[in-house]
Amino acid sequence: MVNTFRKIILLGLILIVVHAFIFLSFDFNSYFIFALLSILVYAILISDEIKKKEKNNLEHNLIKQREIDDLLRERIEKQSKLLKLYRKRLDQLYIELAEKSKKITEEKGPLGNKGNPLSTQLGKELRERWASYFGSDKNRTYHKENCRFGKRIKQKDRIFSENAGFFKKKKFKACKVCMKKL
Repeated sequence: MVNTFRKIILLGLILIVVHAFIFLSFDFNSYFIFALLSILVYAILISDEIKKKEKNNLEHNLIKQREIDDLLRERIEKQSKLLKLYRKRLDQLYIELAEKSKKITEEKGPLGNKGNPLSTQLGKELRERWASYFGSDKNRTYHKENCRFGKRIKQKDRIFSENAGFFKKKKFKACKVCMKKL
């Protein structure tokens, strides 16, 4: 690339010397035609060189962009795999906690039913955190976790579940806004 540009500059210098020689040797009409042709050839050479340079820069930028896209895609895939693993592990912990609570409830230790970890505030927070659906005990409807109408339900009247099947079994009505697509 640099060598070609140097060659064009050298050609330009040679043309200047030739122009000086022709100007001194020949008549004005011959010199004028030769000067126009020289400038035209020189302009074509420079424009070709600029086009090649722009094309190379564009190809280089495209290659860099593809590399960046590939790296980002790999990172996103790794992060999504990690998130799935974390979610799976948290679900396992939640199931283990539920099984332990069943055992505690069956044993009915000195605390009676209050010994159930899922009946405590912590258990309630765990259910709310992982529930994808929640319903109203009063009007017997259920919503997705981000439904604008579901957010109007009072906290004390909410029932949480990870799937809609729980509410369908209990004959709850689906929200007409957030459950349209199901």
